[in-house]
Amino acid sequence: MADIQHIVDVTKADPPISVYTFVPGTSLSNNTVISLPNPIILTPRAKNAYFAEKEGFNPIAMLQSPMMLLMIGTGVLLFLTPYLMSRMDPESLDEVREKQGKMLAAQSSISNMDIGGGLANLLGTNLEKDDKATSQASSTSTSVKPKSKPKRR
Repeated sequence: MADIQHIVDVTKADPPISVYTFVPGTSLSNNTVISLPNPIILTPRAKNAYFAEKEGFNPIAMLQSPMMLLMIGTGVLLFLTPYLMSRMDPESLDEVREKQGKMLAAQSSISNMDIGGGLANLLGTNLEKDDKATSQASSTSTSVKPKSKPKRR
């Protein structure tokens, strides 16, 4: 059986209180009149829960949170990195240290507001070599004097 609810209308007209049955999903303007005994006795089906019960401490749920998983993973990497570095062959170790040096140089140049130099260090290009190459190319080409712009007043 469908869950039947009641609509209670309280007005100043006669009768002051009228009650209609209502089935969810049907029109509210349904004019089916069912006489109910007066006074109407409504009993609650469940007690209202105004406050949520406080949950107890659960260490497993705490360890399963994404923040804790990231912290645990970072801690494991922190302690495993020296062990992994000691087991690497010397050539790979030199290559890793060279990349770390480039990364530190890029970070320091970016912190000094030299974003172009920092990106160049990250990408492995050297701006000074590029500037020298372009200046040499421009000096070897035919020299054409650019037109001077008139001064503004």
